[in-house]
Amino acid sequence: MSIKVESIPFFSISFWRLSLSNWEQKKEIIKELVDLKPDEDRIGICYSDYFQYNNRPPYMYKFIEVIQDEIVEFFNMAGVLVEQPNKWQMWTQMYTGADHHPLHNHGFGHFSCILYLDYDKEEHPSTRFWTPMPDPFFGNVNHLHPEVEEGDIIIFPSTIYHECPPTNSNIPRTIVAFNVPIADQSVQQNVST
Repeated sequence: MSIKVESIPFFSISFWRLSLSNWEQKKEIIKELVDLKPDEDRIGICYSDYFQYNNRPPYMYKFIEVIQDEIVEFFNMAGVLVEQPNKWQMWTQMYTGADHHPLHNHGFGHFSCILYLDYDKEEHPSTRFWTPMPDPFFGNVNHLHPEVEEGDIIIFPSTIYHECPPTNSNIPRTIVAFNVPIADQSVQQNVST
């Protein structure tokens, strides 16, 4: 007896890693733009300008100019229409020692992006992402630490829970996070493919 069996992916969630070209040059420009002040920008769990600028830091548009060609190409490749930069949200965070960021998500209707600005993979953990549903056979809630390099941007659906585990390093780990709203919500079926 011969049976016909086909594996059908039931649920899958795409994440993307965009590696910026000419990273050393872009890093120098971005580091000049970002203005974290360790004496003023401590929010308890890490250093951040999230609250200081209400997600619209003065460097936002210049930052977008630096990555514009590659981020626009990504959204075109993904076939997604996104809002103009005046609707984007952005902030910078720095972690040292036991600094961390607890489990959270960024709401719905966005692509969330994390640029690893200062990152040493020998010293720092990458962001930990949690599956939105338990393992269908064993009930475990699994997580993923994507392999990243400095200059990589991880792009993911904004509803995915994620966290920054304690760095346990005196070398700063700095990220620039930004949310890019999806302009045409009718593409929601296409984005997952």
